[in-house]
Amino acid sequence: MKVLFEVSKGLKLRLPKTWLRRVSKHIPHVLSELGVSFPKGRVYLYLVGRKRFQDLREAYIGERLDSDVLALRYDSPSGRELLIGEVYVNVPRVWENARKMKRDFKEELLFVITHGFLHLAGFQDEEKEEREEMFKLQERALSFFQRFLLALLFLFLSISVSFSLPSSLLRRSLM
Repeated sequence: MKVLFEVSKGLKLRLPKTWLRRVSKHIPHVLSELGVSFPKGRVYLYLVGRKRFQDLREAYIGERLDSDVLALRYDSPSGRELLIGEVYVNVPRVWENARKMKRDFKEELLFVITHGFLHLAGFQDEEKEEREEMFKLQERALSFFQRFLLALLFLFLSISVSFSLPSSLLRRSLM
């Protein structure tokens, strides 16, 4: 699965695009490690503002609720690269969730993105048991990502020390 992302113009994200590229690149691998499979194809990840999110939710679901993620799953003809779906993230809502849950914004964003991808994989959260299963998978994915990024940090540090690379290069690499 290939993940392509887009940030809405004018959205104040305060997040390096390199971080989003890293998440987009590795989220399929993380979910695969957790036993969640996807067909080969593309997923579009959109980070949007509240109004656009509510407009999309109303257009596709018929509700104007202010939730944090909307996942749209598609089927396309076999023989072509499959468009698996689109995940829309309501960034202002993610900021609110992060403050309320006393969680780092990046962690909450990753949690919500994972939630959207689980919906694309067929997971539901209508019933209590379904919600609990999804939240457990989201927490496991978050933990896996944190361990992965920590391993990356140690790798970059060891390369930096071994080759006497400037610290500014290391900072740019980890953003």
